[in-house]
Amino acid sequence: MPVLAETCAHYLALDDSVFKRKDGHLFACQPQVKKPRDSARLWKGLRDGEVSVVATDTCSFTRKQKAVWKGDWTKIPMGMPGLETLVPIVYSLGVLKKRLTLTRMTEVLSLNPARIMGLYPKKGAIQVGADADLAIIHPRKTHTIDPSQMETNTDWSPFEGWDLAGFSRTTIFSRRSHRR
Repeated sequence: MPVLAETCAHYLALDDSVFKRKDGHLFACQPQVKKPRDSARLWKGLRDGEVSVVATDTCSFTRKQKAVWKGDWTKIPMGMPGLETLVPIVYSLGVLKKRLTLTRMTEVLSLNPARIMGLYPKKGAIQVGADADLAIIHPRKTHTIDPSQMETNTDWSPFEGWDLAGFSRTTIFSRRSHRR
């Protein structure tokens, strides 16, 4: 039986040292972020094809919502925001650090999810008849992650203060692909 593996950007970029921070509870997610060797193993799996997809299970909990735990970890809302930083994390930490090729990045972010969900070749491909949904990224220009400058409806980011490249410069989409 075929087995597919997926990871999220925060498992590639963070490790369990975040829990030692004063605001460590903000990083509570399921499964929790692990050791640096675990993220290194995920990068290897992405490069070698053992991991098929990098996705986001973005949860836009605010600091106030996360604070309901009051010391009881069973009450922490699990999950972290990450939708806007997905491509920049994979591009900056993957492509720019030579862990992934640009082609492999597009496979794990677009082509493979489309295939797995049965949407290919309508989605996940640049070809005649496919939906023309494209993002053109800045290959070197970096932005410092500042939650107040992001679209996500939350007041923090697990990557706050990080300088990342790969943000969309231009997004092109087909009207046909967005009809209801």
